[in-house]
Amino acid sequence: MRNQVLHAELADVRQQLRRLQKQTANAKRKKQGRVLRHGQGWRCSPSSPPCLVVLEYSGGIADVAADFVQGRGCWKKRTFVAAASGICSGERRQLVSDIESAYDTAPLSQIARLCGNPVQAGLVSGAQMLKILRWLMERSLTAWVEEQNAVHGVAPSRAQLVEQALCAIPALAPQFYQQKLRSLLVTTPRSQRRWLATFRLRWGLRIGKLKLCSHLSVQEKQSKEFKAAFKEMWRRRKAASAAGSVTTMQWLEVVVAAIEVVLPANDWEAAFAAVGAVAEQTCLGERLCDALGWKLCPQVPEGRLEVVTLRSARGGHLEVALGSGWRCGAVAILDRCAALLHQEMETLKRRRVELKRQSKQAAKDQKLLAAKRQLPKACPLMTSSCFCNVRNKVVLMCWKFRRMLSSKCQVMLLPSGLLLVAEVVEAPSGMRLSVSVAKVSELRSEKVPDSLGGRVSTVAIPST
Repeated sequence: MRNQVLHAELADVRQQLRRLQKQTANAKRKKQGRVLRHGQGWRCSPSSPPCLVVLEYSGGIADVAADFVQGRGCWKKRTFVAAASGICSGERRQLVSDIESAYDTAPLSQIARLCGNPVQAGLVSGAQMLKILRWLMERSLTAWVEEQNAVHGVAPSRAQLVEQALCAIPALAPQFYQQKLRSLLVTTPRSQRRWLATFRLRWGLRIGKLKLCSHLSVQEKQSKEFKAAFKEMWRRRKAASAAGSVTTMQWLEVVVAAIEVVLPANDWEAAFAAVGAVAEQTCLGERLCDALGWKLCPQVPEGRLEVVTLRSARGGHLEVALGSGWRCGAVAILDRCAALLHQEMETLKRRRVELKRQSKQAAKDQKLLAAKRQLPKACPLMTSSCFCNVRNKVVLMCWKFRRMLSSKCQVMLLPSGLLLVAEVVEAPSGMRLSVSVAKVSELRSEKVPDSLGGRVSTVAIPST
């Protein structure tokens, strides 16, 4: 009976001991994670000689030296790989900046010793030099393996890894340490497999088999890549918006950025076909046409007139009406719009149409009136073609509505389908030429007479 009690007490003590060991291990891991997140526990200081040696042998790439300082690939545990990947970007940028500043402020004598033999100069020891060369070689080998997997779809063999590792040894290092590192690699296959096992453990790699995928054509690959890039850019743009909504110009910026990143410039039709598969064609079409309407406006006659920005236009001088109800789903229309959009994107970001007088002098007022007289006479609509529905019908607008407007107004139909109304008004500062843009969706539909060569179609004119 007494032995049973002793065994029970012993089992209880062992259970408590295991619990304490587990709690100690968890506390140690949490402390280690906090140290990594706060930038402590690094392998060396950003201004230390080993860090400067890594920066010199890597060709001046500060990101490589930052990986060395943070200890990437230095531990034989997988836990560090996950911890290092969670380091914030702000701390990473600060570390890169500190490394570059340390190199720039280093004395010229120290830089000369780095380019020569750092071991003989007393900057690093022989063991440190060997570890630095081995780390640089393994980092280059890791990047090569990632490229082979992601780009070429190849899983390298042991012989290929060893051959690439020998080629990745820094050429600027002293020959003695290069030969010593080569002697560690050029060994028996068993020793090479043992080294590769530790290499995979330090850098977070594993032995596996790439998945077999069906063959895709170039067009299908471009379409998939475009959709992924478009969705990612759209998500980032929407997340960056404070209100959670995206304006027309932001939408167009996302589309053009995705096209320029993924597809070549001469493949607009495939690009917008992919856009139509991601988003609603009607929504995209009306935004393209609304923006391109400003680009298609006629040239302003000379007369001390200027084009101002949208911010200035919101002061009341210009009544802008965007958001028309166009539906442009045809690929040919989108192709044409995309070409114009690609050429004039920077202009579309800044320019909005407003005509105003620069001076209050009477002489310049006369020039303004002379410019107004160059507009069409008797208030006709200028005959032009525009795309205004899904079926890509050409709407010819040639309708006189002199009774609807005052004699001082002149109306033009822009190739985009918007109505440009120019009117001379009297202001306290003098005569002013006011320009308004009426959107098509708010206009009443009537019929054109049969005098247009038999082409009778629906037109839009202002309601009375």
